[in-house]
Amino acid sequence: MSETTTQLYRHYHKDGALLYVGISLNAVARLAQHRSYSEWFNHIGKIEVEEYTDRNAALDAERKAIIAEQPLWNKTHKKPAPDPKPTKAEGAKEQIVRNILFNPLYSIDEVAHALSMTLRQARRLILEGQLAFITVPGGREGWKEQVRITGWQLIDYIEQAERKNKK
Repeated sequence: MSETTTQLYRHYHKDGALLYVGISLNAVARLAQHRSYSEWFNHIGKIEVEEYTDRNAALDAERKAIIAEQPLWNKTHKKPAPDPKPTKAEGAKEQIVRNILFNPLYSIDEVAHALSMTLRQARRLILEGQLAFITVPGGREGWKEQVRITGWQLIDYIEQAERKNKK
């Protein structure tokens, strides 16, 4: 993500209903803010993020998405507004779409599946320090701690991999 990139994000309910559409320079940081004050935060089941090279293009896409998709919690843009004239940036926008099923904790198996890799490859990422993790107590007395990856850690890994691929 470059300094001028603006992200448009959609938060979906666990049942698939669109909860909220917004834009931010950093959708992950913005999600943390929603956690603090948004009534709908605990109902998020999926997040989609699109990147735009221009803030005005992202603002226009946000307005159009809110009008067309009618998210449950957005308050602005509920009434259709006339379409503005297309800008040069719209034709040149670079759009990356990413779907993340948002869970608080992932097992290594779930991470491997989400990243379309083998379990061995996912374990290697952890051992090499490329994918952060936490440990949680085992489910039954006497069980060892279990490695889990938080949704934030998974998002961080995906964003780092995207930055490396862009170079």
